[in-house]
Parts: sequence; C-alpha cells; structure tokens
Amino acid sequence: MLIKYENLTIRDAVATDTEQLFAWYNDGNIMAQFGYPDGMGLEYKPPEEISQGIAENTENTDDDHLHIIELDGKPIGEMNYRSFCYPDGMIECDGKPIDETIYRNMERAIEPGIKICDISARDKGYGTKLLTMFIDALFRYHGFQKIILDTDKKNERAQHVYEKKLGFRFLGTHRDLSLDESEYYASVVYFEMDKADWLASRKEPVEYTHMSILYKQMDEKILSQIDDVFGEGTRRHIPVREDGFTLAAVDGDMPVGFICVNPRALTCPLEHIKDAYIEIYEVHENYRRQGIGRHLVACGEKWAKQQGFRQIRTHHNDQAVAAINMSLALGFGMCPHVYSKEEGCSGYHVAKILSP
Repeated sequence: MLIKYENLTIRDAVATDTEQLFAWYNDGNIMAQFGYPDGMGLEYKPPEEISQGIAENTENTDDDHLHIIELDGKPIGEMNYRSFCYPDGMIECDGKPIDETIYRNMERAIEPGIKICDISARDKGYGTKLLTMFIDALFRYHGFQKIILDTDKKNERAQHVYEKKLGFRFLGTHRDLSLDESEYYASVVYFEMDKADWLASRKEPVEYTHMSILYKQMDEKILSQIDDVFGEGTRRHIPVREDGFTLAAVDGDMPVGFICVNPRALTCPLEHIKDAYIEIYEVHENYRRQGIGRHLVACGEKWAKQQGFRQIRTHHNDQAVAAINMSLALGFGMCPHVYSKEEGCSGYHVAKILSP
C-alpha cells in the first residue's frame, strides 16, 4: 500500500525500518500514550532475522499489515491493521453486557491502529487526516466490510475523533483489560463503522493518491520480468550478491522499480575500506513522482548504515537528469566528472555520509 496526501505518506514497512521501529517501541516517553510508560522492552533483532516478520507482512495476506507514516519524507510513526477479534472478557454497552461473540472473527472485519511516534508531530491534526485516508482506502480498495477502532477510555481526544470527526458508532466497553505484562489495566472502548455507511457519509471524495505498491526482496521471479518492463539488457546490470541489498517495488505481479546496493572497496591507497555503492536503481516512467524512487534509495541508505558503512555513493551520467535531481534532493554531495573527453561523456559522482 502507498497512500499520499499533501505532505503525508503511508507506505508498507520493510525490514530496514526495524531499527526505527524498535527505537520508538522501547521509548517510554513515546509509548506512554499507548499504555507503556516504560516502553515495550523489546529485544532488538537485526533486519535479516525479522525479515520474515515485518517484511513479510506487506506481501502475504490482508490479515496483518504494518505501515510507516512519513511527513515530508521523514518517518514519524506507524499504522497497522489486523483481523478483528475481541479479547477475552465481557463487553458492556451502556452498562449492560452484550454478546462478545457477535463480532468475533467477523468476516472481512479489521482493526486499524495508529501511533504518531514523533512527539513534535502530535496535536497538529495529522492523526485525523491519516485515519481518514487509511480507512477510506481499506474500504474502497481492499474489500473490507467493517472496521473497529478502540482506545483507552481515558483517551477522550481519540474518542472525539472517532465518533465526532470520523462518524464511527460507539459499540461498547471492555473493562479492566490488561494492556501489557505489568500491573497496568485499563477499560477499552470500541467504535465501529460499516463500509456502506462510510461511503454514504463521504459527501465529497477523500482526495488522496492510492497505489498498491509492495516492496519485496529481489528474487528470481522478479528478476525474470526486469527486461520486459525496463528494457532488454537491464537485468545484467543488477549484480545480486549475498552480501548486498536488492529491493523491488511491485504493483500486482509487475516490478515497477528496484535498487541494488553492494559493498565496494575504495581505490588505492584506501583499498582496505569498503563503503556502499548503488549499482543501479530505476523506476518505471509511469510510476515516477510518487515517492517510489525516494523510498528505494532511503531503504538502501538504511541497509548501508546498519552494515556499518561510512558512506553510500554512486555515479550518474549526464543523461540521467531525474536521478541527478533526486540525488541532489536526498542530500547527496555532487561532484561533476568528465570520464571520456574524446566522446564528451560526463556526469556526476554522488556520495552521502551516513550519520551514526
């Protein structure tokens, strides 16, 4: 999933988001709002160990997905959704018990969640905008029939947004629910919305861009399609290595973008030092200016940083105007270079120091 509205983006999480996610989840200042005043205490695992978790949730079923929220291209939080199932216990509506099995494992019912983890981005109205386009996309493009929202009963701000701004109906309260393994208990309130009611309540279309883009590790199936999509001979310029990083952006079954980053030694007298070199990255012309290339490069940078490389670099010939402009926008240093005086070929060496 890729959703864009103004300067906000919701995209699929990938394995290289691991470090940022763990930093958020284990920060008590961030997580106190979500019931974890001491953080979640998660033990960090490197991307390669959890790629079957965070990475796979973007490419398997519609039952459990994790997404990253970006503001002006910077990660500020996460959104997710999962199949809805009430926790064990009694649900009450207006103080009277109701049958919790009515909604348990309901067909095509899901429960979205949102965490704005950058504290400076809170209380600015982003949450309402993000939930509006996220819910709308889940109903319109992903076939879900009912959405359930919940929050701590003490969180009156969230309840106001759910009921008054988004139009969800109050469903009931689950009392004394343990939210973690500590002694923290809370009453959780639930709100619901049917697809038909949501669509009927939208007096004007929600204006956002939605694309079902998945980011996957490059495999033989994707490689076999590269020449058909990007032109004959493109595949031979993708040197996939076990010690490198390759990622593809896929729309349905078709690759629409990719990046390949490998370790590469410097030249004499620094040949003992390796850094990250972008061998190639490309986005299909019909999918440009959607943030796909920017995200692919950002994932390459994160991988390089996690490998301990000091910098990431590449080279553009002077015909790759879009790539040159994107490298400039992403903060790469630009060094003009003429590499064939006879043929008049020129371009740019570009590099970026990776912050510790």
